[in-house]
Amino acid sequence: MHFGYFTLTDTPPAYGAGRRNPQQFLREVLQEALLAEELGFNSVWVPEHHFGLFGCLPTPAVFLAHVAAKTTRIKLDVHFISSLPVILRSACKAWVDREPVQIVAAED
Repeated sequence: MHFGYFTLTDTPPAYGAGRRNPQQFLREVLQEALLAEELGFNSVWVPEHHFGLFGCLPTPAVFLAHVAAKTTRIKLDVHFISSLPVILRSACKAWVDREPVQIVAAED
């Protein structure tokens, strides 16, 4: 059995006074991801909240690149909320196996 860590990175305006500071929140999510690897979890999943006010992580690729630099074996992946181009999905999916990613523009 495999266990993974997933967070919503949720801090919408509706939380009012309970809304979290996004910078501090993402620092805490990073620490939780590092702890997940230390505890033997198999994967870390973060969401993509582009074009929305619910969460504070519009670019999971940048965040996961930072996590990848600080971990050695845990698999990293993104749960997409909005529709993104297939190429971005493929780029993020490559991190599951820590493969190098190269994005090339299509020729006309």
